[in-house]
Amino acid sequence: MPETNKNTILQIMRDASLPDYFEEIIISSELGYSKPDPRIFNLMLEKLDVKPDEEIMVGNTISTDILGGNRIRMTTVLIKPTDEYKPSEWENPDHTIRSLKELFSIISYTY
Repeated sequence: MPETNKNTILQIMRDASLPDYFEEIIISSELGYSKPDPRIFNLMLEKLDVKPDEEIMVGNTISTDILGGNRIRMTTVLIKPTDEYKPSEWENPDHTIRSLKELFSIISYTY
C-alpha cells in the first residue's frame, strides 16, 4: 500500500478543521522507514519533548498506526469508516472513531 503524502494528509486535516491543533506532523514516507517502526513514534515524542502517555496516535491502519502507537504505550485512536477489523493484543485501539471530527471529544475527555 503506498504511503499517503503530506499534502493529502494536510487536506484531510483541513477538512476536519484540525491543522491548528498540531505542533508537528511526521510523514513516514519522508523519513525512509515505515510504521510501525518505533523510530517514527519516538521521533515525534522527542520533537515535542513529551512522554508516550502525553500523546495520541491517530490513524486508519491497525497493523501500522495502532500497532506502532500501542507498542510504545501511546493512547491510540483508530479512524474506521466500517466495522471490518479484528483487534489483537497489540492491535487494539484505545478509541475508535468514524471521522476526524470525533477526535475533539476524545481529546477533551482524555486531556
